[in-house]
Amino acid sequence: MAPARCKERRRHHRMAPKVQPTRLESHSNSSKEHGPAHRCEVQQTGVGDRSNKIVPSLISQTNSEGDTPLHIAAKAGHLQLTEILVKAAGAQYRDLEEGTPCEVWKVRNLKGNNALQEALKKGHGEVVLYPLDSYHEELGHVVNGAGESPVYLAAEAGLLIHVVRRLIAGKDYGVEGPDGQTPLHIAVIKGHLDIVETPLEECERIDPKKADWFGRTAFHYAAALGYGKIMVSLVSTTPSLVYVFDKDGNSPLHIIAKRASRFHNHIQMAEDILHNNPCAAEQVDRQGRNALHLAVMNGNLDMLKCLLKLPELNVLINEPDCNGNTPLLLAVKNFDFGIVKTLLQMGADSD
Repeated sequence: MAPARCKERRRHHRMAPKVQPTRLESHSNSSKEHGPAHRCEVQQTGVGDRSNKIVPSLISQTNSEGDTPLHIAAKAGHLQLTEILVKAAGAQYRDLEEGTPCEVWKVRNLKGNNALQEALKKGHGEVVLYPLDSYHEELGHVVNGAGESPVYLAAEAGLLIHVVRRLIAGKDYGVEGPDGQTPLHIAVIKGHLDIVETPLEECERIDPKKADWFGRTAFHYAAALGYGKIMVSLVSTTPSLVYVFDKDGNSPLHIIAKRASRFHNHIQMAEDILHNNPCAAEQVDRQGRNALHLAVMNGNLDMLKCLLKLPELNVLINEPDCNGNTPLLLAVKNFDFGIVKTLLQMGADSD
């Protein structure tokens, strides 16, 4: 039996398929046979192929919102990290022998903002000043995806005066804003009196009389929002703002008369306008209504009393609008007997 088993084993061995060496084994054998030459070839390939140097580094990688690490550092107001990232970007561009570190500041996220604009929106003044020292001409005029210039964003955030002054100190800077607004518009809307009074009034490129797409100047917004101190500041440098009408036919005085009940200082605001600009009392909207008509229509008794104390408006107490309605007739139509009584006491004609 033993010889038979041996023959069977030899026959089985001859019939068994040959096993090919694995890739790892083949590589190992090749390395043993051609080791030095193979290693040298790999190193030469790495040196000769420059494509590995233009693969974006972590500095230029973006997240799902399109933010680079520099965007995130700027949003957080982290100046030290911002400096580190910009220096690393500078080394990368030197290796590529193209571009400058300024390029990393120009990258936009999905909202259309670069890192400088993100720092501006968050009000991080130190981070804003850092790139301006070297790249003001390249970055100072760049408008983001929402149509907002750096100066507009700084005014909106209410950044310190020296930051705004630095932005408008260069030769090339933008003052654009959305809906045709200027930085002065947004500074007023946000109630930043210090920004209105100092740097923006000094800025030659910002015209206080410029209206937005709705025909409203910054003065209209100050009147609508009840910012009396800002109104005084604006009209002291540009008195003609009192006579500008928006696209709805409203002057600043008309707006105050309509919205007076919302503010505690509405009477003072009206007096500030009429004190040096008495002719504003005669302004009428598209329906021929003056401030008295509008105060009556909106039920603003305190405003009405204030206006009637002013000689410029008291003489208009019986003035009709385009539909022939006097203030008294409007009060009767509104069943506002408190205003009816006041008008009669102040000399309104009941005939």
